[in-house]
Amino acid sequence: MKALIPFLCVVAASAQHHAGGPEKPAVLKSPTPDPKLLMMQAFWRYARGVAVAASAFDARLAGGDQAALPHWRKAVDAQHALSYDEPPPWYYPVRESLGGALLRNGNAAEAEAVFREALRRNPRNGRALFGLMESPKVQRKRVDAVAGFGISLMAWLVARKAAQ
Repeated sequence: MKALIPFLCVVAASAQHHAGGPEKPAVLKSPTPDPKLLMMQAFWRYARGVAVAASAFDARLAGGDQAALPHWRKAVDAQHALSYDEPPPWYYPVRESLGGALLRNGNAAEAEAVFREALRRNPRNGRALFGLMESPKVQRKRVDAVAGFGISLMAWLVARKAAQ
């Protein structure tokens, strides 16, 4: 029975996430388990990744960008609460999805700020660079749009050269 406790903690964390509404899932507020309890630490890290995944999944199922925004914000908060780990608990930075939803919803200025923060956290991220190129276009900021295009183009060319 004791061996099931970590698994049950993960299941409970997932259920709490869905019942919890827009605030942070409880698993993100829980303290780090004792380093001697390796399995408990593994399940704790897994549950934190599940919190990000559940928020991203809820956003995808929300039925539109306006309805998805609170879920994307929750996913960004959940991912921000994760500690650095290799491999990462969630496979892509969800901040870029929040920026995309904001951009499609007509909040170009807020989307630009989100993409800038995404680039601060993950420099040369292609999707964030693309968003940073597109959001000034919507705002009719031509100089920023051209600068964003130039930065995106350079990043893609450097990545392509590195891949060869």
